[in-house]
Amino acid sequence: MINKKYLSDGELLYYISLSLYLFANMVRSTFFAPLVMGRKYDLLILLAVLIVALKELISASPKIRTIILLFLTVGLMLLMQPGSSGFINRQASLVFIYIYSARNIELKKLMSFIKWITISFLTLIIFSSQIGIIEDYVSEGRVRHYLGFRYALYPSMLLLNVAMIQLLESNKNINWPMWVLILVSNWWIYYMSDSNTSYYMTIACFVLAVALKIKLINDKRILYLLIFSFVLFAVISIAVTYNYNPKIAWQSNLNKILGNRLKLGKASLKEYGVSLLGEKITWSGNGLSAFGEYTTEEYNFVDCLYIRVVQRYGIIFFSLVMILLTKAMHITYKKKYFQLLFACAIVALHCVTDDLSLFLYYNFMWIPLGLTLYYDFVKEKNNQLDAILGNDV
Repeated sequence: MINKKYLSDGELLYYISLSLYLFANMVRSTFFAPLVMGRKYDLLILLAVLIVALKELISASPKIRTIILLFLTVGLMLLMQPGSSGFINRQASLVFIYIYSARNIELKKLMSFIKWITISFLTLIIFSSQIGIIEDYVSEGRVRHYLGFRYALYPSMLLLNVAMIQLLESNKNINWPMWVLILVSNWWIYYMSDSNTSYYMTIACFVLAVALKIKLINDKRILYLLIFSFVLFAVISIAVTYNYNPKIAWQSNLNKILGNRLKLGKASLKEYGVSLLGEKITWSGNGLSAFGEYTTEEYNFVDCLYIRVVQRYGIIFFSLVMILLTKAMHITYKKKYFQLLFACAIVALHCVTDDLSLFLYYNFMWIPLGLTLYYDFVKEKNNQLDAILGNDV
């Protein structure tokens, strides 16, 4: 029997829509991708959008400030369209809709939902690759098992997302068995896929969970500095990339450590530049096709999310997002949501060398961070955020 309370609040519709969105995009990143390719993918995303729109009609708020935020949400989505090439890139803007629509969804339940959906999906895909249902592609040279995914980094990013959610949940109680499961899985995925950055960041999540729980980190200067994480890492990464000179020894060495990212980023900035509204840019990477084939196009992929966003979506969108993120981080600091503050600082750092954090299925932190902005703007006290994330430091 359907619980009417869920329908009246729109929760059931939100979860159905989110499930379709996650299913379409997560499956598409694996060798099960042919199941959702082409028109099937478009229809799944369209259905997800229609369902979340119906949820908004059911649970729409007449408050002026809520309506203003809805227009802001739509405005940000529209700003992403000039630089979006094709439906797949356009759906990246849906993260704003799911943040806005989560304002009347129980956050604790949503966190648990995302975590277990991700764990179940990750387990299913890896298990399927190990028993031969789908391919466990192994790259030559630098040996990396793709574990059923179309790129070696995908499984470690999914697990990092789980670790960041677990960091938030560790505010009240540390779930030691869950952390053991995460850390053991993290080591095995690292051993198989050689995914360095996500491996160390997952460990950092555990260390932070323990340190914050026993109040080892309480220096307000450090905590205050984290407010500016996104702006600082954006400025540093773009400036260093733009001024990259291979003739300077330390820059050349840094480029080697970063896997040629400075060289490729500099080439992209030189070729495409930046504009107010962005432009359609196609970068070619090492990801495999749905049938395990490498692209024949020249490799020119830009991993730095900050560079990708400012080039593809433009200076106006980039500046607005940086302002909103910094404002949200400031609210997070004032509210003493320190687990969320550190988790988002990890995201900000990861954006320097990885573009996957843009997507909700790899980075759930956009939702709680976005909710801090929502409740601050509408002047509505949100007890669920305080109950889950609040600290007494």
